[in-house]
Amino acid sequence: MAGKRVPHDPDEVIAIINNRDEVIGKATRREAHKDRSMHRVAAVIIRNRNDELLLQQRSDDSLLDYSAGGHFRWDMTPIEGAVKETYEELGINIPASMFRRVGSWTIPGNPLHMFTVFEVIGNWGLDDFNIDTKEVKSIRYYTIPEIREMLQSNRRTFTSGFRYSLKRYIEAAGI
Repeated sequence: MAGKRVPHDPDEVIAIINNRDEVIGKATRREAHKDRSMHRVAAVIIRNRNDELLLQQRSDDSLLDYSAGGHFRWDMTPIEGAVKETYEELGINIPASMFRRVGSWTIPGNPLHMFTVFEVIGNWGLDDFNIDTKEVKSIRYYTIPEIREMLQSNRRTFTSGFRYSLKRYIEAAGI
């Protein structure tokens, strides 16, 4: 499936922000990317009680990534975007009260996206999810040692956003 593009709405209006995550305007996704304007992305990491992380394999490029995540409308908060993306991609409705904000950051060398990363802890089995196969090829729980080994053997298995965020997430989560 490499090369296949996920059908996101390029005309969806998203918030344009400054480096303090303050909204300074709005534009379509297409315009924001064309103009290289900084904008928000919600990212969700679901962790089970065994400290395993649910990762998705993306449908468009088969890379491993956050449990769920993506752009969201300009009038939504990052937590609302996280709830929306989790439902859209994983088919599970998790209440906002279960999301814990880990932090917000940009990826060095790519200041286009301001990632706000959230953690959700729960004991969902894989059968509890109903993935949207247009966006998500598959999901699986991984241990931290498995993820570290995969990172050492082939960093390109993961999206750059997830690779950068993982270390910060592990430190913040204390796992």
